[in-house]
Amino acid sequence: MKKEYDKALYRLLQILKRLYEGEVLIAKNLALDFNVSPRTIRRDFTRLSYFPIEKTSDGYKYEDGFHLLKSSKEDEVLLFEMFEQFSKSMGDGASKIISKQLSKLHNPSAKHPFFFNAVIEDITDKSELFLIMQDAIEQKRVVSLEYLTVTREVDPYKIASFEGFWYLFCKENNKYKTFYFKDIQNVSLKEQTFTCDIHALQVMENALNIWFEAQEEVFEVLLHVNNNIAKHLSRRPLSKTQRVFKYYENGDIEISVHATSDSEVIHMLKKWLPNLKVIAPLRIHETFKKELQKYIDA
Repeated sequence: MKKEYDKALYRLLQILKRLYEGEVLIAKNLALDFNVSPRTIRRDFTRLSYFPIEKTSDGYKYEDGFHLLKSSKEDEVLLFEMFEQFSKSMGDGASKIISKQLSKLHNPSAKHPFFFNAVIEDITDKSELFLIMQDAIEQKRVVSLEYLTVTREVDPYKIASFEGFWYLFCKENNKYKTFYFKDIQNVSLKEQTFTCDIHALQVMENALNIWFEAQEEVFEVLLHVNNNIAKHLSRRPLSKTQRVFKYYENGDIEISVHATSDSEVIHMLKKWLPNLKVIAPLRIHETFKKELQKYIDA
């Protein structure tokens, strides 16, 4: 029962996040994204009925003029209290940043039913920088910053967390880059603004890990998954693009994911060794075998 609740909670939070970002959501597309039935998605929207979500001919969206932080209903308060408790595992800096977004919660309850065993980098020493960068991203302002002793001007797209570490996903001189956040210093906003490339953001959000290359073409990777981790990856996909296309009697499965670089796939394989094997592209399988052989021979 708990597993099903966790899946439902994840879907609800993702739906709210996407609505908050201005998306118009279509039930059948959400069903494919979360690998559930359209009926389940409709039930999810019923659960979210206390939010001002309207259904139009195009799909579900927030009512015009609504801002998430203006609502004050009990169920929403509970939801945001959960977010606040999660932020505490990220350090005082994260709590400060998230509190800026959840400032309407003036009197959270003393006891909380949520516990998160999440290993996330403490960003306390970068809290002010986070707030500055947050403003730059929201206003689509170019920023000047120092990274690895080099002064740069970049278009900041997103502050992203991969495997517990924080990065800035940005564009510099027409090339997409990821900067380790704790190595960023001396940030200031410029007067210039920029236009965000939605495709690049989608690539980042679908990435397997920090080794993605947003400027490269997306390709499909076919993987054989050992039964030791098949159930885990079914519950927690490697990325939003994961699809299961074959089941074996012994519990093994075959899945597909999207990637943008061979390194992105190889670093994922290292994490799941020996329970994950590349079926295609074959070049990645051969490269990974050579890397492993070098390690064995060393």
